[in-house]
Amino acid sequence: RANTRVDLRAPVRATPLAAEGPAGAIETMTIDLSLGGALLENRPGIGEGPWQIELSLPDEADPVRCLAVRVRLAGGHVGVAFGEVGDADLLRLDAAIARLQG
Repeated sequence: RANTRVDLRAPVRATPLAAEGPAGAIETMTIDLSLGGALLENRPGIGEGPWQIELSLPDEADPVRCLAVRVRLAGGHVGVAFGEVGDADLLRLDAAIARLQG
């Protein structure tokens, strides 16, 4: 794991990118977070991904938006890797992780 992980409980809205068109968004929470991905609570209907996610960072008005793909399934948790994170969102993620390490 190249990226530092921090424990963070933050709300996530995960919208499955299903072949048959967008399915309903699933509300879940992060367990931990890194620049490259997150561990999410597994929720009914979350499916196998990929997802468009909106991650609400502490003290941030706008969520970070990116794609996420499932990389592991462990107990009640889903490990996801982020993709197509914009530069501004990447900087915000980096700053939030740095604050949480503080």
